Amino acid sequence: MNEAEFNDRLTALSERVLSKALTPEEETSYTESLFESIRHTNEYGQEFWYARELQIALEYKE
Repeated sequence: MNEAEFNDRLTALSERVLSKALTPEEETSYTESLFESIRHTNEYGQEFWYARELQIALEYKE
């Protein structure tokens, strides 16, 4: 998946999950919290995400 596809999926997820009553600032905060909650950091300080956790966050079936 390239960056454009990722951004499209993230936008679709945001639209499905977020209420239209939220302000743009609240939407940004929610999206950041979602990905921050599943972020991992290795012993060298490098951030990474597990595909299985991203799969759930992005609502992939497989």
